Amino acid sequence: MKTILTVLLFFTNSIISFGQVTQKWTARFDYNNYADESNVVRADNLGNVYVFGSSALNGTVFDFLTIKYDSLGNIVWTRRYDGASNGEDYGISMELDRDGYIYVAGRSRRNLAPFAPHFRIMYYKI
Repeated sequence: MKTILTVLLFFTNSIISFGQVTQKWTARFDYNNYADESNVVRADNLGNVYVFGSSALNGTVFDFLTIKYDSLGNIVWTRRYDGASNGEDYGISMELDRDGYIYVAGRSRRNLAPFAPHFRIMYYKI
């Protein structure tokens, strides 16, 4: 089954809690027609949007995937992480800090030990 990562960004009026919702942009990410899954979406103070999850590089093995979109929905950069043994890597959590760092965490599995997942924490400078 093919999964396509879709990001929808909505802005709401912060004063009126039941105000009108306006869609600003929609973005689709599809890496070579393989499965892409998002787990976390965060926005910074400049309106950039960060998506973190997993993406199948060759159709069978997942890697961590982080995508940065600008405030108009254009991809600024993507970062992919493939563990040392080229096993399954699943993105689980992401946080942004005030100093411009992105912290991502997930599970990596070695090919030789399929039932022994290892937890990885990484960070990027924005």
